[in-house]
Amino acid sequence: MSKKFLLIFLLGFITCLNAQLSNREVIDKLIQASEQIKTLKYTMKKWERIDGKLEYGYLLCKLQRNPLKIYIYNYTPNPGAEVLYFGGNKTALVNPNKFPYINLNLDIDGSLLRDKQHHNVTSSGFDYMADLLKNAKKKFANDIDKSLKLEGTIKWNNIDCYKVVMENPRYEIQTYTMQPNETVLQVAQKLYVSEFKIVELNKNIVSDPLSKAPGKTIKVPSDYGKRIVLYIDKKTFLPIVQFVYDEIGLFEQYEYYELEVNPKFPEKEFTKEFEGYKFK
Repeated sequence: MSKKFLLIFLLGFITCLNAQLSNREVIDKLIQASEQIKTLKYTMKKWERIDGKLEYGYLLCKLQRNPLKIYIYNYTPNPGAEVLYFGGNKTALVNPNKFPYINLNLDIDGSLLRDKQHHNVTSSGFDYMADLLKNAKKKFANDIDKSLKLEGTIKWNNIDCYKVVMENPRYEIQTYTMQPNETVLQVAQKLYVSEFKIVELNKNIVSDPLSKAPGKTIKVPSDYGKRIVLYIDKKTFLPIVQFVYDEIGLFEQYEYYELEVNPKFPEKEFTKEFEGYKFK
């Protein structure tokens, strides 16, 4: 057997193995890939439904997972605005790039930094989606194969991807009684649902993720989404496109571009003094 023929045979064999991955295996590899990330750099286009309208955003993100450090630069909206976050803190350093033209320390879940934002800064990267999928595997257990489907492959932005679709026929809007000193954010984290969605469903009771309403009965979604569609890069196994639908329609969409996995950052990358940043 010639070396050329052997190489072609091996490439074909490897391709065949990849094609035979099950839906569970693809999701398991996604979770594993997200857990192995040390650093990330990417640009993101996002669409989030706010007051019935899909709001567009475009940003640059640099991230270190352990200890968690995050830098975000906004192209739109709020062009030039910067956010610098250090793990363990409840606040982030913000350069609004507009009046009052000074650095601000803002609560990452407060109304100012979360204005027209589905997520806080710590949801950057892929851990958030991986955690949702891990919870879905536990919650639905043996039924996961009924709702999770691997719909073949798709080429997106010239990248070969697996297309995974998770349909949830049990999705519904339920009721929940707020406990003493419990915030909307804590409810969302406990139920693995969107805190933004909870606020949206209960505007007459709560105003932001830090709101409390002890003893009040509020509406909550049973799950994060009614339908979730992921384009998972066949090389990295990271979900570089994410669509989430609820009972109304498209709730949020995220697209990752110029993705660098485990880039080496300079020592001062996540400091306000780093060259190129414009923190005052």
